[in-house]
Amino acid sequence: MDGLVGPETVQGELGCDSAILFATCVVLRRRAKKRKAVALLASMDHPGERERNTTHARVPRTPMVWSERMRLSDGAFRRRYRMPKGTFTSLCGTLAGPMADMHGLLGHRIPHGVSVEVQVSVSIRWLAGGSYLDIVDVHGVSTTTLYQSLHAFLFALVHHPRYKIEFPIEDEAELDKIAEGFAEIDRTGCFTGCVGALDGLIVPIQKPSLRDCANPANYRNRKGMFAVIAQVCARARGSHLHGRRLLPCPM
Repeated sequence: MDGLVGPETVQGELGCDSAILFATCVVLRRRAKKRKAVALLASMDHPGERERNTTHARVPRTPMVWSERMRLSDGAFRRRYRMPKGTFTSLCGTLAGPMADMHGLLGHRIPHGVSVEVQVSVSIRWLAGGSYLDIVDVHGVSTTTLYQSLHAFLFALVHHPRYKIEFPIEDEAELDKIAEGFAEIDRTGCFTGCVGALDGLIVPIQKPSLRDCANPANYRNRKGMFAVIAQVCARARGSHLHGRRLLPCPM
């Protein structure tokens, strides 16, 4: 099937418990082939279109050299990626192998010189709401490379065991009961399948001292205040379902 491995191989190599990932890869590859076929047919039917496609010159791009990007100050880097340099480097090291595997499964051809750091960078900037036009200009990559990097990054991140999100309740009967509670307070009659209301809160604190923690600056956010983050998941009537301990709020 388009030269791809079978779903059993995908499950065995990547640890997926279903063939959803494999099917998504096939769909994405088929869509890319369909777009090429439509463009070819259009150029055959319209000589002007064919001439435009053949005479169009691509804008030369030089991929960003990541070592130059790392020259940013720690504060400037954190403002752009919402994480320190060490965390970003660790993330790239963790996802380098899985992203390479995803590129192979998806049939991507990442240009030589586009490092995994650049691929992760364009993905994070896109997820932060950046314009794809600005992202490709800053990183020196094509639009195709941007979205191929984004697909590989998201698939690798979601399926990596280190970053896997697990719901605290596995009992199907209990989940059905929670969902019924939300359905009862819904006046539209279409709010079904909800098993929790998630929200977060920034709690201001006094500036920690070195006796309280190793790095007090981790608790200072972008607004200049010291705070911690509380995250709680509640049932329909507001009773506590699950919560996370208070974490530093450096953003």
